[in-house]
Amino acid sequence: MEGAEEGEMTRIRTTHVGSLPRPHDLLDQMKARLAGQPYDRERYDSRVRRAVRRVRARQVDCGIDIVATASSRSRASSPT
Repeated sequence: MEGAEEGEMTRIRTTHVGSLPRPHDLLDQMKARLAGQPYDRERYDSRVRRAVRRVRARQVDCGIDIVATASSRSRASSPT
């Protein structure tokens, strides 16, 4: 806990656990991919990267200290 060395807690570091909302267009692409339907892999990968960048930025904007995606966790101060 930050501030604990002075004998007073000033802040509790925050993270979250669980799935974060995905954009509807990405969900549609994910469903098609999982169903074995044809899809544009480059477009899909690009959309996933944009969605991850956005959700990481939203976590930082909300004050989350340890941002998370499905595949990684990092300090909020890390480059996204």
